[in-house]
Amino acid sequence: MLTAERQRVNTESKYRETELQRKQLQFFLDSLNSYNTQATLVTGFAFTAFSADALHELPYKGAPVRSLLFACLSAAAMGSAVSTVVISNYLMIRVERLAMNRSTSTALAALRQRMGTVQCCYMFSLAALIGAASTLLFAMCDITDEDLACERVGASVLGVFAACVLVASTVVWRMRGQFDRYRDACGGLHHRSYLIDTPAGTPAEGDECAAVEHSVASIGE
Repeated sequence: MLTAERQRVNTESKYRETELQRKQLQFFLDSLNSYNTQATLVTGFAFTAFSADALHELPYKGAPVRSLLFACLSAAAMGSAVSTVVISNYLMIRVERLAMNRSTSTALAALRQRMGTVQCCYMFSLAALIGAASTLLFAMCDITDEDLACERVGASVLGVFAACVLVASTVVWRMRGQFDRYRDACGGLHHRSYLIDTPAGTPAEGDECAAVEHSVASIGE
């Protein structure tokens, strides 16, 4: 009797673990698909910098350094975005094939190991695109003109870019801290309840988790 019950518990645990790994694998695959789509948009934005009109209007003689910097940053943005698309597509194909031929856990481990490469390529493409847009403003200014209005406009736009990036980074950092607190308060509680029975006299973790859920619901309202 005890042996059969133990086997049933082990089977259910393995099934839940397999389902969890499948959900994690699907989550990472969806993330790769999202990076793929966003990198395609970055490629389109960067490609417009290499149009005939844009390259013809650059002041190569008056501001060769700024023109060269703009072209290099645009090329870096487009190249890293294309690299993100290629790497993410190849990674999705190989991971799905590995999950079918070997196991979900092996595919998940391989995907986690290479996920940082896709993220770095995508973030570098965004940084290069912002740098190219900022450099273009200064490249189109006439350096022989005594009026520094163009320079001030370029500095203002660059300041707006920096402010937007700072605000977005601050919001993401605060959200990360909040979700980490939610995870620490409720993480693993429901999973542990499948394996062990919580004593009736110790509902502290449940109360804390309920308090967190209530605070999240109040924020949503």
